[in-house]
Amino acid sequence: MTRRARLGATARFALGVILLVVVLFLAVFPTRTYLDQQDAIGNAGDRLSVLSKENDRLRQRIERLQSPDEIERIAREEYNLARRGEEVFVIIPSPLEAVRRHGRAQQAITTIRDAWGLPPAPGAEAPPS
Repeated sequence: MTRRARLGATARFALGVILLVVVLFLAVFPTRTYLDQQDAIGNAGDRLSVLSKENDRLRQRIERLQSPDEIERIAREEYNLARRGEEVFVIIPSPLEAVRRHGRAQQAITTIRDAWGLPPAPGAEAPPS
């Protein structure tokens, strides 16, 4: 091969590389950005759907709370309120049930501490095996 032929081949190769880089900038990178944007739009649509359902649920709750019957129901169930002349009775769980619930809570706390690698709380008892 003559020097001129080698120079021509090198020039064609360099032109090919430059052309490839231009194609990448004009086609591939914008396509990737476009696909990322489409993914973001899909995620935003999903979030919008969830929030719309939540708004509908809250609107229904607002409508229910306009009713005196609903307000009375909440006052009785959640705040143990009664009308004049009525008596409220509260049923206290047995001590055995309270101990069982406390044990479950302690076990959950211990599991979380172990998962996060935290030391046991000061004065905490060792969990049952």
